[in-house]
Amino acid sequence: MAADYAQDLLLQMDKVSFSYDKRPLLSQIDINVRAGRIIGVAGGNGSGKSTLLKLAAGFLSPAAGTIRRFCLDERSPVSYCLTPEQIPSWMNARELLIYYRNFFDDFDRRQAEELLDSLKLPQRRSLYRLSTGQTTLLALSLGLSRRAGLYLADEPLSHIEPALRRDIRHFLLKCMPEGSTLMMATHHLDELQYMLDELIILHRHTASQIETEQIRAQYKLSVENYFLEKTKTTGGKENCKEGKDDE
Repeated sequence: MAADYAQDLLLQMDKVSFSYDKRPLLSQIDINVRAGRIIGVAGGNGSGKSTLLKLAAGFLSPAAGTIRRFCLDERSPVSYCLTPEQIPSWMNARELLIYYRNFFDDFDRRQAEELLDSLKLPQRRSLYRLSTGQTTLLALSLGLSRRAGLYLADEPLSHIEPALRRDIRHFLLKCMPEGSTLMMATHHLDELQYMLDELIILHRHTASQIETEQIRAQYKLSVENYFLEKTKTTGGKENCKEGKDDE
């Protein structure tokens, strides 16, 4: 019988605030992340999506509030999937496999190699010779081949070809262990809305968290239209255009 992970808490942010150069970015954020979920993090440019993921991963420390990470079974609390810009371009996929194996005790090299083979990603070609989409898939494959409770990904679809984005749910579910959760920042709510269980919206330094089923049942809106309604603004940096956080 499969384990019931529905009530397992993986991440808790309590009254978390963060600033850059004394400029408030996130203020009094409350977020609870449970097991077995796919969660989208959406917001305009500069709203703090990347920062939220880095706080969740432990790469940044909050100016105020507390962040708690919990283990699921024997798994590591968090696996952060690197972005293409964060991977040394002089390395190749095979060298990265060795690096991950040596650095992370929870890394499943066999799964990573199977994923790279299934995606037809060359393992001996330097990353600077790969497309940004190929490097993105490589980074996702490595991050998702760690045995963790919570996976974090920053704009994983931005550079992936449309044909593969249509099958991204199958790819992600194939990689993730049972009961794990994926939390990803994205500007692609239109493509992801039917695979998301929850939506976290960052707007004007605050965060709101809602079940996507509630959005459709209570508000009679698509996930993307709900996001647009919640983030209406007459100006400033926050908007709904595609792009990276300006942090």
